[in-house]
Amino acid sequence: MFSPRPEIEERFVIETASGLLAFGRALAHLDSQAMRFGGMGKYHGRASLEVFAHAKPVVKKPLRPDTLRLVTPPYRGAERALLGRLFR
Repeated sequence: MFSPRPEIEERFVIETASGLLAFGRALAHLDSQAMRFGGMGKYHGRASLEVFAHAKPVVKKPLRPDTLRLVTPPYRGAERALLGRLFR
């Protein structure tokens, strides 16, 4: 979810159901080994409580400065020059 308004972010945390909620970041769950995902065989004992409690990891990255612009296409100017140096 991308919003500069903290009150909107808080509403998303409280009023939506999801496996993960990320602010200012797309696909944040792909780079974290700590975030678990459900699946078959997770419905016994403590795992059952955790699955049905619907825990929701929340990740937040400030929208400004836009540091992700450096690593996502399209690459222009300084980004293109930097990538050219890195991948020669």
